[in-house]
Formats: sequence, structure tokens, C-alpha cells
Amino acid sequence: MVKLAVSSVLIWYVFSQKVSLNDVFQAFRKTSPFYLALAFLLHFVGLWISVSRWQLLLKSQDIRLSKYALTLLYLEGFFFNTFLPGSVGGDIVRAYKVSTEKLKSMAVILIERGSGILCLFIFVSTVTVFYSHRIPDTIPLKAYLAPLAILLTLFILTTFYFLIFMGRSGSNQDQKSGFFMAKLSKFHAALRIYKSNKMVLLQVFGLSFLLQLNVVIHYYFIMKSLYINIPLSFTFFAIPVIHFILMLPISINGIGVRENVFDYMLAPLFTTSAIAVTVSWIAFAMVLVFALMGGFIHVFRKKREPTSD
Repeated sequence: MVKLAVSSVLIWYVFSQKVSLNDVFQAFRKTSPFYLALAFLLHFVGLWISVSRWQLLLKSQDIRLSKYALTLLYLEGFFFNTFLPGSVGGDIVRAYKVSTEKLKSMAVILIERGSGILCLFIFVSTVTVFYSHRIPDTIPLKAYLAPLAILLTLFILTTFYFLIFMGRSGSNQDQKSGFFMAKLSKFHAALRIYKSNKMVLLQVFGLSFLLQLNVVIHYYFIMKSLYINIPLSFTFFAIPVIHFILMLPISINGIGVRENVFDYMLAPLFTTSAIAVTVSWIAFAMVLVFALMGGFIHVFRKKREPTSD
């Protein structure tokens, strides 16, 4: 109920104080089909990178599935991530369906998600440290962005190091512990598998870096389709920050937050509120296309499952 209230208030605010639906419609009519097509195609590139990263992590846990099977599962999870409240429902579905060893598949999801968040903050840290002159002075707390981004990056990196390379787990500990601690120990053991698979971790972080790069360029093309004259360096700062804000569980799937944060980051500097909101809606519409593909896969696969008498 709280998230619904937050989304409702924010949607009311942006369309009562900032922009009208007609303005957004008129902005959309002027988009460049060429750049829209490029932005949409990059979703397929991102899907391939995500599935490749997932497959690498699963192989280390001795869970071997083809890219085709994992692509169907990833799209199915994408559907649940988009249409369920929160943003982890699809991850739970993927972890549940990919293997009978749930703790292993959940450990994989943790590494997969964490590597993406880490690379996101590395982007923000790099831009705020080396390209701070490109960040407009109107951005609040500009002077504190670099140290804050670096601290968050170090925190995530330290957490990764502790979970994978520190501590001990073993069968004796499992037998002597209670049920919850035994499960926690097994989960930690699944994470520690990557201690002896450092090359896999490097490949995973490399793919996560490419994925974040792909996301930034995807949004850059959407903005180019609306003829927004925005420096690419600012896009590398703005998009990771926006994505991080959208991860915060304060609204229903970012509704309301998405429109306001795009307006806040883009409109005062490069464009109008109507075009900034249009950017957010075009990006979300592309997400919905892939989510609906996942929904179709979910329904089709469910219909094919044998029923028991």
C-alpha cells in the first residue's frame, strides 16, 4: 500500500505540475525511427550478455544448460520482475526453475546481481572523479558525489571479497549447526566455489561491465531519437544514477519515480520535462515488450507441462 501511494503521488505530481499527456504524445511523434530501432536492438545484445554471464556462473556450480534454455528462463524471469511488485520476483523464479539445488542457484543470482551493481557504481565513480567538470553545477551535492560513489563501490567490493574469499564452511559445521545455520553454511559454500574459479569471476565482471555499457548506450540512442543534445560523458553519469534510484524499493516497479528522476536529471539541463518523461516511457515500453515475450513463454511452457490425475 505504501508503494502504491508513493507511485500515485509521484505520477500525480509530474502530470499536474510538470507536463501533460498531450505534451508527451507530441514529443513521441517526433522521434527518429532509426535511433529507436538501434535502442531496441541493444535490448537483444543485453539479453545475450546477461544469459552468457548466467551460464558461466551456473557452470561453476555444475549446472549445465544451453543458452537457448537459459534465454527462455531469463525472459520468463523478466516477466515476473516487471509485473510483480518489487524487482526480485523474477530472480526467485529463475533460481527455482534452473536447478533443484536452490541454494546454488540463489548464490549464482547473488553474484550475478552484485557484479552488475558493482560495475554500475564503478561507472559513476569514474565519471565523478575524472569527468566532474562535465557534471553541471545544478546537480545537488556535486562535490560529494565522487567520495560517496567510491565508498559504495568499495563497500560492494569488500562484501564480495568477504563472501567469496573469507570464512570457512564444511560438513562438520553443517552437522553441528541448526537448520538455518546449516542452510546458511551451504549457501556460503556455494559462493566460495568461485574462490577457485577466479577466471570465471573476471569473465563475469567483464560481461557485467559490457552490460552496463550497453544500457548507457541504449539510453543514449533513445535520447538521440528525441534530438536531445546531451554529452555522452554525462549519460555515463546520469543513467547509472537513475538505475540505482530505480532499484530502491520505494514504488511499484519504479512507476512515478522513473518519470520524476528523468525529469530531474535531464529537463533543467538539456531538454523539456515532456521530452524527459518521454525518454523514460520509451525505455519502459521496450522493457514491457520483452516482459510480454517472457509472459508468453511462461504461459506456453505451463500449458505444455503434463498434468497429474
